[in-house]
Amino acid sequence: MRRKPSQKRGIEKIERILDAATALLDEQGPGALTTSALAARAEVSVGTVYHYFADRSAIVAAIIARHLDRATEMVERIAGAEEVRDGAVLIDTLLDAYIQFCRQEPGLRTLWLSEEPACRGHAVHETDLRLAETIRDLFARAPDGAGVTAKEILVSLNLTDSMLEVAFRLDPAGDESTLAALRHLVHELFHYYQRTRG
Repeated sequence: MRRKPSQKRGIEKIERILDAATALLDEQGPGALTTSALAARAEVSVGTVYHYFADRSAIVAAIIARHLDRATEMVERIAGAEEVRDGAVLIDTLLDAYIQFCRQEPGLRTLWLSEEPACRGHAVHETDLRLAETIRDLFARAPDGAGVTAKEILVSLNLTDSMLEVAFRLDPAGDESTLAALRHLVHELFHYYQRTRG
């Protein structure tokens, strides 16, 4: 993003642009994500789009960052509402919530399924780390979650994202056998780290 606005009006414009971008992605696919189409859908000028975003890749990166922000907020809501009994129950609670999040979050599955380079992948950045640290702090409340690190959570998150991508490629609602395999692997990874940690 070229500029991160501090005023409410600028923030609202960016949200409108990103809302328009995810709508175009879901309705017409990544090929529809042109600056002119985006400006028309968001009801802003092309110059306004370029004021905040250097190019198409920057828009996609901002969409992904917003997905991660919303996922972090989801985990924070779970942290405020759930009594953490043990790590296994917490894993299932987080997976259930994240799978539902992926089914509902605009544009997310379209980005996963896209073959265009601009829509594939992103580097680990501060938003990923914030999500990992939020989950780590939640695990710290579980009797068997002490010692879980942000790096371990990042590995689990990358495994989860990769397998969810496969699940949603196989079935728009998420292939159940792939989701079951994901759940098994995340539990196994948790137990592996427990064994090797101490």
